[in-house]
This record gives sequence, C-alpha cells and structure tokens, in this order.
Amino acid sequence: MEKTELMEILELENWEEFQYFEQFLLLMEHYNEIDEEVFLEVFTQISDDELACYFEMYFDDMITGIPEDNMDVYKIFSTVKSILTAMAKEVKTSMRVADNLVFELIRFQNWMMEEAMVKCIHTQDDTVEEVSIWDALILFRIERLNIGKYRLQFPDDISYHIDEFEGAESHIFNDEDSMDEEETYLIDPENPVII
Repeated sequence: MEKTELMEILELENWEEFQYFEQFLLLMEHYNEIDEEVFLEVFTQISDDELACYFEMYFDDMITGIPEDNMDVYKIFSTVKSILTAMAKEVKTSMRVADNLVFELIRFQNWMMEEAMVKCIHTQDDTVEEVSIWDALILFRIERLNIGKYRLQFPDDISYHIDEFEGAESHIFNDEDSMDEEETYLIDPENPVII
C-alpha cells in the first residue's frame, strides 16, 4: 500500500491531522498491507511522545481481552508493550531504533495472526471456534460492544521471543554514532532475532 492510499483510508489530507488513537487503531488493522518503508515514514511524522502513547494505549486495549488466568500471555503482551513503547520514544533520535520498531511490530502482528491457537467459546450455545490470537482479541472487542459473548481459552504452551525482548531494552538507547554498526543493530537481517 502506498502512502497516498493509506492517507485516504485514514481520511487524512496531511499527517498533522493524525492525532487520534482511533486513527492509530485503523493503521494497525491494515498493517499487513503496508510496506515497512511507509510504516517508517508514518511513524517519523508523529511526535515521539504521541507515538509512544498510541503504542501504550494499543497494547493496554489488547491486554484487557486476556483472561486473568493466562499469565504467560499477559507477560508476552506486557513485555512487547514495554519494548515497543520505549522504541517509539526514540524514533526521531535513532533511525536504527525506528527500523527495529517497525520490524518488531510487524513480527509481533504476524505472530498474533499466524495460526488458530485460541478457543473462543460462545457462551450462549457452547459452540467452539479456534482462531488466531488477533481474531480472539477482536472477538473480545465485539463482546464489549454487546454484539456477542465469548470465553477465551489460550493454549498452555503459548510462547514468543520474550527472552530476546528482555535482553534488548539495554540496547535501545545506545548512541548509534558512538558504536560499531554491528553492535548498534538489534536485529540481524540474516537471522532476524534480537541480539
């Protein structure tokens, strides 16, 4: 998706009009249609404080859909929220951090949508549908709008790259000009994990 198409979807004439959380939600819903370069350009058009606030609100909204007895899932979302929000605060300071933010956001969104691993049980008739994490949290939003009523069951063995994220935070605020190129990258393009 080109930037002009994205602006039409968001109903923007210029990026100064991007100032509402609802616009950020719409942006996230179209993430798989947006090129990384466009994402990067969009994020650099928004102030770091606002971008960090949008990420925090976005993850807080998703976390409300996680059942209380799913601490592993909660930890995954809380950790990713912490790291991506910290990155968002440094987008204009470091292009390396900005690149990493876009990469890790897309990687996390893809993980949420990659397979049907959550059981959504409709409480009215106990019918069960297996959906992705992404779709399960969408169903939770529908429930909040009183369109349906669902009980979510996340798998016990759910996992994400939490160890990588927990070790990454100390690298976020490094001055890219004072370090070797190899050291300042959080992500190796040949082997895309946080190092």
